[in-house]
Amino acid sequence: MNIKSNKKFAAAFAAIAIVAATAQAATLLHEFTFNDPANGTSTASTGTLGGSASFTAPASAEDHSHVPTNLHSDNGLGVSGKLGDYTFNNTGSSQMGGGSTTPGYGGVATLSNGAASLNGLSSFTISGWYNTASATKAGNSARLVAAGTGFEILFQVAVTGANPTPAALRVTHGSSKGAMAMGASDTIFYQTNTWIFFAYTFDGGTGVGTIYGGDKTTGAVSALATGSVASTGGVVTASGNLFIGNQAGANQRPFDGLMDNVRVWGESSGAGGALSLAELQAVMTADLANTPIPEPATTAALLGAGFLMAVMIWRRRSV
Repeated sequence: MNIKSNKKFAAAFAAIAIVAATAQAATLLHEFTFNDPANGTSTASTGTLGGSASFTAPASAEDHSHVPTNLHSDNGLGVSGKLGDYTFNNTGSSQMGGGSTTPGYGGVATLSNGAASLNGLSSFTISGWYNTASATKAGNSARLVAAGTGFEILFQVAVTGANPTPAALRVTHGSSKGAMAMGASDTIFYQTNTWIFFAYTFDGGTGVGTIYGGDKTTGAVSALATGSVASTGGVVTASGNLFIGNQAGANQRPFDGLMDNVRVWGESSGAGGALSLAELQAVMTADLANTPIPEPATTAALLGAGFLMAVMIWRRRSV
């Protein structure tokens, strides 16, 4: 028996076992690919919680009262550009974003009571794609995702004066346990007429949130900003509906453009709901090919298969 060789195999087994034991599968709670044009004024979530979001838009110009509207795009306008890939088309908005004195009017996808799915999560990830589909830059407080009153991903307006702040993709993350407002002012978020990937991850064990971004041109995701909430734990207290492409309630800060593949992962314990950079990269790559995103269960299965194979090799060499 080669004792030295066996020690090496034993060390390898231990490493694989540790990885397999600690790998946490993030649960895909909501997934909106918008690839269901036959549903017309609604779009189904293919996440584990199911449900459908309703599409609504202003009944007439400068009207905040909404009516059911088919906001699916034409075929092939999705991130991949392939046939069968559709998007949420909000290009009928009156402007990008808005404010109390200069409100915008545009569509929204609303998942009834969807915000409650974030309550009590110890870790989560929200990701998606957007395309201004025009020369207009994203900004002016346009909302990408809003979870009731507890969470928003939006475009912060640049502030001048004594306390200037740059325009940024901003995350507001508030609750009774703590609050955070952070932004990533990277220029990647202000490209026009191209697909931009965004993601926000939160680990309640450390209290750290991270903003990620990337674009279709490079096909790469990067971590762009981090921030911390006032205290750790399950910090999201959200109630009401989950909104995509506009703000909660008033619908006066629309994202004027296209949106695609909006997803929410989460876990009630542990850090597994906060996807890693590698996992987000895998999501981006799958979206660009218009293929299903990798499932954490697949990774676990591969680890298990690798461990089993290593055991078999070790046993043969031990004989």
